[in-house]
Amino acid sequence: MPQPGRAPNAAATLQVAITYNPTTDVWTANPPHPPAAAVDNQGQVTFHCAPQGGCRVYTSPADAFVNEANGYEQLVHGNNTYTLTSGVDDTEVTYCVCGPSDSCAATSPSDTGGYSIKAGNPPERHTERK
Repeated sequence: MPQPGRAPNAAATLQVAITYNPTTDVWTANPPHPPAAAVDNQGQVTFHCAPQGGCRVYTSPADAFVNEANGYEQLVHGNNTYTLTSGVDDTEVTYCVCGPSDSCAATSPSDTGGYSIKAGNPPERHTERK
């Protein structure tokens, strides 16, 4: 049985690599594949931003990270470490990545190809079969 406040295979920290392809104008986040894209409640996420100019990571719910402003984190080139707030304990945080002065919608992966991080023990998603 999973421990309270701990997702299966969760860790205290999570590493996510961010890249940009200027030819296709596509930003990509490379989190570990589920179920490893999980972190303890109030755990840390380190985004490694490869592009020199940095980028933005928008979250839903907004302000998922401590000291996050306006629903996004402004990342610089290199490692950027953030701590999840207690407000997202036992929740799935969705996020998207875009240019350093752009915006994007942090919607669920199945909707638009966005990304997600499981914090603690979020309820299971129920999908309808047709």
